[in-house]
Amino acid sequence: MAATSGEEDERGELRPNLDRLTVGVDLGDQWSHYCILGLEGETLAEGQLRTTEEDFATFFKGLNAARVVVEVGTHSAWVQEVICGCGHEVLVANPRLMDGSKRRKRKNDRIDANKLARLGRVDPESLYPIQHRSREVRQDRPHSFRIVNTTTMNTFLKIRHNWRRLEKSTDGRRSHVQP
Repeated sequence: MAATSGEEDERGELRPNLDRLTVGVDLGDQWSHYCILGLEGETLAEGQLRTTEEDFATFFKGLNAARVVVEVGTHSAWVQEVICGCGHEVLVANPRLMDGSKRRKRKNDRIDANKLARLGRVDPESLYPIQHRSREVRQDRPHSFRIVNTTTMNTFLKIRHNWRRLEKSTDGRRSHVQP
């Protein structure tokens, strides 16, 4: 299986990808856009594929060894597993930390796929890649999220209730109210 966190140099930094294909994939719920760059950085292909395990496996099994870049999101964990299973290196980019990651007014998936591929090819450190937790850990998380979300919601409701009590104080001034 290919390394999922990328090939590193002697200082532990990700190296540019100049000796194989680079693929940027902008993941969508139904369809994902891809851009394949050649060894010289030229665009070899652009297109779409359905965001399903079967379609991703079929597509990436047909490619020579490549560095594949996706943004972290709903589908990125399983996509990373599928693509790594096809023998590719996968970088999962953290768009919140990336330079110039402010979104355009109108999202363009084709341009986003191209940008991911180009950054993954020449400046992979700028992607601030993350490493997903294992499948076993991810399967345990939904329960912990429900606990956190319930606790957070209960706290919010208490704060809102106390705020409303403050708003309705008889003298119109806000004063400290005990919970």
